[in-house]
Amino acid sequence: MKIVQICRSITPVQNYGGTERVIYWLSGALAELGHDVFLIVPPNSSHANKKVNIIECDDFDNVKNVIPKDADIVHIHYDDIEQVKSFKWLLTIHGNINKSIFDNRYPENIVGISRNHAVAHRLKYYVYNGIDSNEFTFNCEKENHFLFFSKVSYRAKGIDEAIKVCTKNQLNLEIYGGTRIKLLRNPLSFLRSFSKGINVRGYTSGIEKARVFSRAKALIFPIKWSEPFGLVMVEAMMSGTPVIAFNRGSVSEIVSEESGFVVNNVQQMGDAIAKINTIDHYKCRQYAIDNFDISICAKNYVQEYQRVIANPSL
Repeated sequence: MKIVQICRSITPVQNYGGTERVIYWLSGALAELGHDVFLIVPPNSSHANKKVNIIECDDFDNVKNVIPKDADIVHIHYDDIEQVKSFKWLLTIHGNINKSIFDNRYPENIVGISRNHAVAHRLKYYVYNGIDSNEFTFNCEKENHFLFFSKVSYRAKGIDEAIKVCTKNQLNLEIYGGTRIKLLRNPLSFLRSFSKGINVRGYTSGIEKARVFSRAKALIFPIKWSEPFGLVMVEAMMSGTPVIAFNRGSVSEIVSEESGFVVNNVQQMGDAIAKINTIDHYKCRQYAIDNFDISICAKNYVQEYQRVIANPSL
């Protein structure tokens, strides 16, 4: 198949950019499956996999002008449908949005990224995100601290609860996703962040990020919103690091008995922390690889491409 991916950010992405990283990884995985992959990106982008053909675009309002005319499928990750309607196309919605795009005009062309996400947006199909397991370091020797890894300025990510459960149980917590000043949106959490064992580390990425994930006893993920997928949970599990998360959004689909605990409140989170050593780190990583490696994601998307291509009405 001749597959076109469209990414409106420079690749490879630096620092934060979950959706962009998935598109980058997916392009490489599709190429490894033997497909002819074209990645449309802004100038100065590149891809480590030389099988991926880079097409530079400096005007995404007219991206249709650079899409190869003989493309079998065009995969977009933003709601720019008008640019691709003359092609066979598939759109992945990565976030929680409320637009007219979900008025069932395109029930066959739009996919979500988890079952919960699809149901919430009245979609018929979904494909779980994947990550490149090679970018994460497995480590079965964990240090005596827990990890919070999300934007601390977004209260819905649950930094308040993460600090609360760790201070209550006298646990060490390493916080990544912003500086301490970002906690001022909640003065109580800001004050608690000075408690013994609570360390605010700022931001990290790349090799250092992989090291951070691999060393923690568990990832604390007390979200307070409907997380469409939760890429950070899979990144932890790929490192052999189990996850303890609130049962919101896609969490119960992502976290299994092999990889962590799904809980409903801070009390249950504390109980799960006490049982964290029952999780086998090897099984945790293997579960993540078997279900969320980017190679699995790519194969699932190929099925969706074939479904769309085979439908003469699309």
